[in-house]
Amino acid sequence: MTRKQRIEHLVSQQINPTFMLVEDESRNHHVPDGSESHFKLTVVAESFAPLSTLNRHRLLNNLLAGELRQGLHALS
Repeated sequence: MTRKQRIEHLVSQQINPTFMLVEDESRNHHVPDGSESHFKLTVVAESFAPLSTLNRHRLLNNLLAGELRQGLHALS
């Protein structure tokens, strides 16, 4: 399973988004081919409604902490 697929799976399972786009932006950075190190997430979910933008980011960062420990360098 690729990192993108793992991210999609984790977010789908835990947040149940109404819309999700996971973009691998690694090729736009100076990293070796196939690095899967830089991702942009766009997530829309009803569970985000009561949360501030900061808390939404914290929720996703906590959810993806394992990926961040294992080579995910940047998440926007």
